[in-house]
Amino acid sequence: MKLVLDLHDVYNRGQEIDRALEDVLAQAERTHAAMVEIIPGKGSGQLKNRVLRFLDQPQVRERYHRVEKDSRNFGRLFVHFHWVRGLPRQAPPTGAGAAKPEPSDGHAPRSRHHSRGRTPRSAR
Repeated sequence: MKLVLDLHDVYNRGQEIDRALEDVLAQAERTHAAMVEIIPGKGSGQLKNRVLRFLDQPQVRERYHRVEKDSRNFGRLFVHFHWVRGLPRQAPPTGAGAAKPEPSDGHAPRSRHHSRGRTPRSAR
């Protein structure tokens, strides 16, 4: 199921933009929609940037899986959801407090030079 939100009608009313975005996210959560298509329009890009800033807020970010910018249409965004037993999948933590995954073989991770098959300068 895909929901569509067209923001052309409320492009210059900030509180209505936020309310419309909040409403469509709530509806996606209620109906377990796989994706929400948001159409801010092409214009100068300010409305699209406002939508992206809204979606990037921490309390909003935890509600969806990822945002995709349409590569063929600058005036369109897709918000994807992953549902696990009726609950949204939690996004992995990011930033300074994020835990780094442990290597699976129990060894320390190799430098980027080793992963390319090159010998580091210190060993030459």
